[in-house]
Parts: sequence; structure tokens; C-alpha cells
Amino acid sequence: MRLMYLAPANSIHTFRWLNYFQQHHDVLLISTDCSSFDYDLQLSLPNQDRCWDRGLILYRQILKETISSFSPDLIHVHYLNKLALLPLFFEQPYILTPWGSDLLQNLPRHTNVFKKMMHRSMRTANAIISDTKSLLNYCGDQGARRLFHVPFGVDAHWLDLNIDRFAIRHKLGFSPQEKVILSSRALTPFYRIHEIIEHLIPLFESDSDYRLLILKFNEDVVYLKKIQDQLHALGLHKKVRFYKVEHRDELPSIYKASDVLVSAATTDGVPATFFEAMAMKVPVITVHQPAYEDYFQPGTHLLNCDSSLKNLSVLVKDLFTKSHLAHSLTTNAYALSCQQVFEHKMHEVEQIYKDVVL
Repeated sequence: MRLMYLAPANSIHTFRWLNYFQQHHDVLLISTDCSSFDYDLQLSLPNQDRCWDRGLILYRQILKETISSFSPDLIHVHYLNKLALLPLFFEQPYILTPWGSDLLQNLPRHTNVFKKMMHRSMRTANAIISDTKSLLNYCGDQGARRLFHVPFGVDAHWLDLNIDRFAIRHKLGFSPQEKVILSSRALTPFYRIHEIIEHLIPLFESDSDYRLLILKFNEDVVYLKKIQDQLHALGLHKKVRFYKVEHRDELPSIYKASDVLVSAATTDGVPATFFEAMAMKVPVITVHQPAYEDYFQPGTHLLNCDSSLKNLSVLVKDLFTKSHLAHSLTTNAYALSCQQVFEHKMHEVEQIYKDVVL
């Protein structure tokens, strides 16, 4: 098949999907941003964030020319931003894949005209694929048809990696006795990392071995500066380390070097981050989100923190002092991640593609 993807080039989700499908199909990625990821075929659109309607006119013309030359069998739009409106102007079959931030955070902020067009795009799509039932339900409420719930899971080879934990900790600058708390979500206000720091203060004050590792990935430079200023003001700059992720292959080692993953998303779909941590047998503490109920049982696969994060430090300490708790969580979570293998799920998506095209 000839597959055209309209998706952000800097998204790890886009990278995973294209890395899989370009092995067996002709693939073209169209995006409004650049990326450090290596794609075989990519067309960058000029960024028109300020005037989405004017940008749509420009994108429509570019896409018309690209469709004429590439002749895609199918268009698949990831993330329901302005690019998800473009298939309305063409006859090619298309599929939409919403993510948590699209419908839960971004869409409500748009104009009524934009919302109406997006709802129309949902209704006329040949299929909608998501790993989150609540997002599919939202699309269904707008009249969308052919809804497919497909968990995207964890890359198969992650489940069998043999990583020297102590060697990687040494490389990252952590001693064997230090207790490493990982924040691996994007470094943006959406993930409330400044609040995580604030509520870990009791741990830092009570035990000198606690450390927080923050990954620099898709970071908001203004927010990063705010975090750095916060750490200096609190005198915690020596307790917190930042690590710039240059390549996805680094992530398994980073998880393996960590003792617990914490997340405090404002709203969320189903994060691949959780499955990845679970595959590396790292316990997860998170603020509850309705979408998590599709897969995770609190107390069995992860621990739920109060939305205010007031009990975050207590939960982290419990994982270090109650070995049976950490063992139970990681055992159950690893078994769950083994059932959600990315490559197997992409076989399901590929069949959906064939059904739509044929």
C-alpha cells in the first residue's frame, strides 16, 4: 500500500508507526515540524499556527500536489489538529487517530467553526483508531463510524533486553545506593513537573539518597527555565538531574537505571510511557485518569496518587520500604506489558488499512 501520514514529525508515536509500516509499504510523512528522528520520506509544511484557516488553504494546495504525485491508497492523520481537516477536501479514504491532548485539552480552546469542521472530519472518516476508549466514545458521540480500539503497547524487543543496571547508573552519574525517581513525560506544564518537585521535598529533606531524573524531551524552553529557577530557589539543584534524550534506543537503559516512574498529567490518554516502564520492571505512580482504567488496575499494576500530589512522597517511600509492594506491582505490570506488544497491535492496524482500502 501507499500510505500518507499527516502527523507531527517530532512525536515518538509517529516515529514508531512509520518505522513499522515503512518496512512493508510505501510511506510518506507530511508534518508541520522538523524532527531529530530519521525518516525515509518526509515533506515539511510551513508552520501556520497563528491563522489556522489561512494555513489550511496553503496546506490544501500543497497536499493536492502531493497527492497527485504520490497517489496514496490511504491517508492516516495522527493527532486531531488542523491537519485532520485536510482529508475533507479530497477523495482518498482516510483514518483518524486522536490522542489525549487533542480532544481533552486542545479542541475545547478552538473556535466553533474549527470544532464543527473537526466533528465533520470525524463523521466522514473511514475509520478512527485509538488506544483509549473514552476518545473513541467522544468521536462516536459526534457521529463517527467504524471505531477501533487498539492498544499500541510496547516494542517487543524491550521485553527481552539484558541491561547492566549498575553500569548505566554509573554512566548517568548515580551511585548504587541512590534512589532514582524518574519523570519521563514531555517537559511541559501539561505534566506538572514543577508540582512533582514541590511534593517530593519531604523525601529530599528526610533522606539524602533521593534523586529526581527529568528527561529533556520535546521540552518547552520557557518551562524548563521555570523548573531550573525553582530548583535553585529551593536549593534542590544538586538533587535533580536533567538528561537530554537523543535517541529512542536510550530509553530502556534510562528506565532500567530508575527505581520508580512518576507522572502527573493534567489529562491523558493511555501513555506508552507506562507500558515501557512496566516492560523494564519499574513501578509506576500516577495521578488517576479515566483512560487508564482501560488497562491498569490501581494497586495491581500501578499506584494512584491524589490529584493534589499531597501523598506522592508517601507512595514513593512505600515502594522503597515495602519490598513486597514493589515486587507485586512490577510482576503484575510486566505480565500486562507482555500482552500489549506493539508489533502485534500493528498487525491489527494493518488489517484495518486493508479493509478500508479494499
